[in-house]
Amino acid sequence: MEKIKAIIFDFDGVVVDSESLYEETAHELFRQYGIIATEKDWQSFRGLTAKDFFDNLIHRFALPVTPEELATADHKLLKKI
Repeated sequence: MEKIKAIIFDFDGVVVDSESLYEETAHELFRQYGIIATEKDWQSFRGLTAKDFFDNLIHRFALPVTPEELATADHKLLKKI
């Protein structure tokens, strides 16, 4: 019999409802950068990696920032919320 070498716990969305926190954070980030996102926009953001999300925002809304700057702002907001 093989020994178990690792156990992975995925609490995100199972035990912890993080989606509402991420959504609230994203909406505050949108407000700070003057982004007016439609529900269709928001649906297209779901499921993206953080990098793809920030790249998409910069491209779609012509933001004059880097993905790293958006990530920093996002992390600060998430901690605050």
